[in-house]
Amino acid sequence: MIPERTRNSIRRYVVDKVPPRHFVTAVLENNLFEAFGRGDEENLDALKEIVIYIYNEIPSGCWGSPRKVKAWLGS
Repeated sequence: MIPERTRNSIRRYVVDKVPPRHFVTAVLENNLFEAFGRGDEENLDALKEIVIYIYNEIPSGCWGSPRKVKAWLGS
């Protein structure tokens, strides 16, 4: 149910450390208000699945706060 472009963005972020677009960044940073403000209808409909995917499938060191995201990207 996760849009393929969103899954690919998350994958590129984790594997290649490519900064994601605003919606995915907001989700990774655990910023609910920003995610709702940035998401399109397709991503908002899949938000629960996106969060479950991030929680279960990617390293916890690369999501959860702006500081973790910035550190993961090497900034």
